[in-house]
Amino acid sequence: MVIVFRELEKRKLGFYQRFYNDPRNHGRTRRTIAQNARELYDHAHLAKFHRQLSGNWVIGTNNSNLQKEKIIKIAAEVAGLKFGRDIIVNFDA
Repeated sequence: MVIVFRELEKRKLGFYQRFYNDPRNHGRTRRTIAQNARELYDHAHLAKFHRQLSGNWVIGTNNSNLQKEKIIKIAAEVAGLKFGRDIIVNFDA
């Protein structure tokens, strides 16, 4: 998931900001990306589960494979791409 987000930002400058602004990034208890780790999770002890992206952006990493797939599908839509055609992921490998 981290690689997908980094690649989308490289190819679609401003992707992080567009994903951040998308209402689907703001879940009930967490966000997928944010500008600091404290903003990712409602519970402070989970803030350690993140990876640094470019700039000040961070991405949460405390996700199941099913959650990651849903997030990547949203990311594809935000980037104007088609999941399964333009972005293909396999978490079983």
